[in-house]
Amino acid sequence: MGKVASKKRTKREIERLRKELQRLLDERKDEMGFALRVTDVTRQQEEWLTIIVVPDSPGVRAYEYAHALTLIEDEFEKRTGDRHILLLPTLPGDVM
Repeated sequence: MGKVASKKRTKREIERLRKELQRLLDERKDEMGFALRVTDVTRQQEEWLTIIVVPDSPGVRAYEYAHALTLIEDEFEKRTGDRHILLLPTLPGDVM
């Protein structure tokens, strides 16, 4: 069973997670056919951490990469045991 966060994550923990997620996205960009970028925008709610991800270039629609983000979430959980990370697909102009 995956790790359950019992407290809010620190800024340092969030930055480490963002870097690891970006590394996974970078490893998969050729396979996906587009590059994605982890933004600085995160939201914590209870044990869940939501991280917004945007395409690196115009022309990629959110629905085109939502499935890719699901695969990355699954792989991240396998690598870290953390199942409380949600990657939110958003277009660059829509970032909060």
